[in-house]
Amino acid sequence: MIDPFAASDALAGFTGCAPIFPLPNVVLFPHVPLPLHIFESRYQAMIEDALNGNRLVAMTLLRPGWEIAGDDDRPAVFETGCLGQITAEDRLPDGRFHLILRGITRVRVIEEVDIETPYRVARLKPFTDFVPPTATISRDHRRLELLDGCRELAGQSDLNELLLPMLDDSVPLGTLCDVLAHALRLSAPAAQQLLDEADVDVRSDLLLDRLRAVNRTRRETGSVTSGFPPAFSVN
Repeated sequence: MIDPFAASDALAGFTGCAPIFPLPNVVLFPHVPLPLHIFESRYQAMIEDALNGNRLVAMTLLRPGWEIAGDDDRPAVFETGCLGQITAEDRLPDGRFHLILRGITRVRVIEEVDIETPYRVARLKPFTDFVPPTATISRDHRRLELLDGCRELAGQSDLNELLLPMLDDSVPLGTLCDVLAHALRLSAPAAQQLLDEADVDVRSDLLLDRLRAVNRTRRETGSVTSGFPPAFSVN
């Protein structure tokens, strides 16, 4: 079976460095598309250069305290980010962009590169999921727990069509966790915790805890969640 989530083709043009796009409240996961509206001039330049090159941009989350960084044009970011590829773009007449950035792989920010661009560039090291040779959980059972939790949250017997491919047993557990983490619309700190975790068993533990907490709150308050999972075209 061809893996639709494979990153090898997109990484073929990766040189080891890429622009980084730091935001205070957005975490990109591998395997999922993220819509972005680019309006700042420095990031317009970043996208222009990416489109003329390998179309790769790394999303990183700003660390707390970025608000008081003052004139520092390089506020601290978390070490783990996600390298993405621009898969669709709409260039507006005034220079702004609407685009879709699809997550490819987790990356470590090794160091920032001094370069004459208005945006930040960093040397990045991609890394893949770690699957412990001795499982700490029943991964087949965990897959069912996660999907059942999503069904409960959706309040319906059928999953959104975007999650139907996740029912295929050939989809890795780590990939399932990333897609569901995106769909849950977690807070930025919670999402970053999941992005940081390379061990798929531990990541699934963290995600299941979050999902159960959301469902517990929903049952206690009687709130109804509509439109879950959200459409991938909505940020």
